[in-house]
Amino acid sequence: MRLYEDTAPEVLNVTDLLDQEMPAENPENKGETGDGEAEAQDIRRQLRLLALSGDAARTGLAKVALGTRAAISALKEEEARLHRRRKIMENKLGIIMEVLDQYCGGETTDLGVATLYYRKNTRIEVSDVYAAAAWLLENGYTDCFHQPDPEIRRTQVGHLLDEGIQVPGVERITGKSCCLR
Repeated sequence: MRLYEDTAPEVLNVTDLLDQEMPAENPENKGETGDGEAEAQDIRRQLRLLALSGDAARTGLAKVALGTRAAISALKEEEARLHRRRKIMENKLGIIMEVLDQYCGGETTDLGVATLYYRKNTRIEVSDVYAAAAWLLENGYTDCFHQPDPEIRRTQVGHLLDEGIQVPGVERITGKSCCLR
């Protein structure tokens, strides 16, 4: 549905091209020729010619632009609504998993439709950021943190710990996480 309808055939022809997704914007949809940029340039050329063809055509393009702006606004609102909905669902899942974890007491359990199991996980715990940053800088591991406030890059420091290098103020914590399969 369009906010503003225009029945001028030349406007409808160009807007139909626009409704088929601009090929240059979507690399997976390169059209029949396979040259997405050429097709996008062709659409742009047709739009320029249409804009030169008279007031009615320019009015039609303005209607298309306003309708497109309204559609973008509606999509942004929908994205925000879906984001809020996803967060609610994630919180709900977290609570349900906590209850199942308490019920199963840390043991793998067949629940009929799914199996609750535990997998080992690890995380990097930084207890003293300044000591860790000073040691990393002193030993030439500048890619493992960044300034101005030292922030330890846990992935890079994790690789150092995997190699057996001890970093002051940093330790690997091993735990279990509850999962359904």
